[in-house]
Amino acid sequence: MDLPLEPASSTPLYRQIVQAVARDIRRGRLRPGEALPGTRTLAEELSITRKVVVTALDELVAQG
Repeated sequence: MDLPLEPASSTPLYRQIVQAVARDIRRGRLRPGEALPGTRTLAEELSITRKVVVTALDELVAQG
């Protein structure tokens, strides 16, 4: 999954993930409800902690 993250940004990493996934859905690159990689896999691919990924996914679920 191609999610460009900017660790030095003032925007938290979890929020960057939320924005990137939402943007990909709006562009049709991801379909609503399409399965994403597992949290451990995604965390490893992005070189971030699983907690950040879980927080992002929780936010996406909350947003519908």
